[in-house]
Amino acid sequence: MSEHRFPQDVIDRNQAALNRQMRWLAALVVLVGGGAGIGFGAAGLFSPAIIAVTVVLYILVMMAALFLFRRAQLDHWMTFRIVVEPERISRFEGGRKAIIIEPKEITKLYELDEGGLVIQTERTQKTIVAHAELGDYERLRQQVLAWREPDSLPGAAPRAEA
Repeated sequence: MSEHRFPQDVIDRNQAALNRQMRWLAALVVLVGGGAGIGFGAAGLFSPAIIAVTVVLYILVMMAALFLFRRAQLDHWMTFRIVVEPERISRFEGGRKAIIIEPKEITKLYELDEGGLVIQTERTQKTIVAHAELGDYERLRQQVLAWREPDSLPGAAPRAEA
């Protein structure tokens, strides 16, 4: 059995990128809310009090949504793990139902050019994506590829034989 998680340096790098994106989105939310308020005010469609309350509520709701999204992403990176056993591969992630796939259930196995595996079954909801950034990814890759050869990616040129 092998267990694979995101290493702390990957989590830190993803968190820094997410924080940068959140700052840009927060600025955009304020600009859109303020712009809409100015536009409605200039058009005289609503009283200034109604516009002010609406803009403030919009900004607060959007900021809360951004905060919740950020927290969900961090939770995903911290709790995501894949366990490979001889008879199955399982994906666990905090708050979500585990996905367990046996080798005989695999209908498609893709090896992505940028690294990583996509393991699919007949039921599209039962798919596991193994990121190349997972700890000890090469071991995970070898274990899964021992079950079957990877399929060619749709629209990709056939793989050259090594």
